[in-house]
Amino acid sequence: MSASAADDLLSSVETIGVISLLVAEVEANDMEELRSMGDSLRDRLQPAVIFLGAKNDGKVHLISMVSKDIAGKEVHAGDVIRSAAKICGGGGGGRPDMAQAGGKDAEKLGAALDEARKIFRERLEGISA
Repeated sequence: MSASAADDLLSSVETIGVISLLVAEVEANDMEELRSMGDSLRDRLQPAVIFLGAKNDGKVHLISMVSKDIAGKEVHAGDVIRSAAKICGGGGGGRPDMAQAGGKDAEKLGAALDEARKIFRERLEGISA
């Protein structure tokens, strides 16, 4: 990921309490590139919740990452990615701190990102209050 692309993403970070929330559509060729991007952003934004989506050949790749210190029952990457992936006609799952998914309907990526943002906001506001 270029420095300017990272800066653009970082400018759209939302802060809820002391936790950074970043939900975005990005350009990534495959799941490995998406995961690498998520790792890099999470490391820069501690404590953070990162949810990224990319379109490739009509399909969707999703990654959800939560800083280990806040990952758990309230903020579970795997739970949120399952909900978002369903919107794109796919599925996935993972651990409380990292999860990935795929979907068949690239046209629904925006709706999936909106769903992830909504769920994470609700859960983060619950622990920040």
